[in-house]
Amino acid sequence: MKKSTTYLSLGSNIGDRTNNLKNAINSIENLVGKVNKISKFYENPAVGFDGNSFINICVELVTHLSPDELLNSLLNIENEYGRKRLKSGEYSSRIIDIDIIFYEDLIINQNGLVIPHPRMQSRHFVLKPLCDLNPDFIHPILGLKISQLLDDLEIRADIADINFSLED
Repeated sequence: MKKSTTYLSLGSNIGDRTNNLKNAINSIENLVGKVNKISKFYENPAVGFDGNSFINICVELVTHLSPDELLNSLLNIENEYGRKRLKSGEYSSRIIDIDIIFYEDLIINQNGLVIPHPRMQSRHFVLKPLCDLNPDFIHPILGLKISQLLDDLEIRADIADINFSLED
């Protein structure tokens, strides 16, 4: 069975945010595949709505699941932790949010699954932790390294490394 490397972005802005992320990583490991690397934890303001600050991370995952199977498994994990999605598609606070950023170097746009994530290149809270994992990964559509995409964004002082480790 073929194993594929994928990058996920995780965020939480409700309750014990770091614990929510730790629990989600454990669920991913148990249900989806092997988490090879975990980025630093970053705190940043909510984007697109008024809400508590998020803690965001990225993980490098090796999985045997297809992109569709991976999406369904991640949605099930979100539901397990009480994620409520608004029918309107608007952003809201969430216990856990898990997005597929890359799946190998595939480009997919079908059945509600878009890879690479369509807004990742404009989001510091995705690019900073992704740079912790693989700054030289090349975006398959834009042809730029993750580090270049981050360098192209306007500098923001409101995203902070919270100096948290899973070993704490």
